Amino acid sequence: MQSDDDSGHSVPGPEDPASSASRPVRPVDPHDTVPPSMEATQPGDVIPAPTSFGGILARLGPGLIIAGSIVGSGELIATTKTGAQAGISLLWLIVIGCLIKVFVQIELGRFTISHGETTLAALDQVPGPRLRVNWLVWFWVLTVLASLGQLGGIVGGVGQAMAITWPVTGDYRAAIEMPSQAELQRYLNWEKQIDGTADNSSPISDRQRERIERGQQLFEAKLESLGERGSTALAQARKGTFAEDPYTRDDKIWAVLVSVV
Repeated sequence: MQSDDDSGHSVPGPEDPASSASRPVRPVDPHDTVPPSMEATQPGDVIPAPTSFGGILARLGPGLIIAGSIVGSGELIATTKTGAQAGISLLWLIVIGCLIKVFVQIELGRFTISHGETTLAALDQVPGPRLRVNWLVWFWVLTVLASLGQLGGIVGGVGQAMAITWPVTGDYRAAIEMPSQAELQRYLNWEKQIDGTADNSSPISDRQRERIERGQQLFEAKLESLGERGSTALAQARKGTFAEDPYTRDDKIWAVLVSVV
């Protein structure tokens, strides 16, 4: 509704209730997280993209921190361990995993921006059986519960790294200096292989023998550097008994500190 001022120009007046009532009302989506009355419809509400270096860095920095906190553990530990154990044969798994993660995150972000719905609200619309919510949402709940154990493993790994770098009592660093049961058993097996006393031993080439002997010498030097602890561990391994892993405190102290901080 408009009225004319003294100059003859039309001035917007109070809105006619009848005209506002005749306007079509947008249907409310049950999955919409923002009520229609609270949606930003003014052009000034849209923040333009930053063009300066400082503005870009201010927007990019928090995202990089969040991405780094998510990507670090699996790619740094699990991927390298899998590659060391399986070799190049599982390279296809890494490629497929990267493609799936990238495109799933892009499409979920695009859906959230275009529809104004959260990711969980979008997953709740996927076809399939429902138990109050969609089956995919329950699957997400299970992954979150499993990630709690993963977070504990991350904290434990950080505690071990801190205990090696800045030891408190030095017990953890002393514990990892000792060879493991698998290393001692491997040393004894190769020793029998070189001497020809191993059961069902197959002949080895000169090149293999040279490589094995070089590895044995390095392991013996490691045992000698440990002094009496190394000789005792080797003597026990020859008898078929292996020392249990000692209880350490440094890694647990650092893990608690990291969790608190």
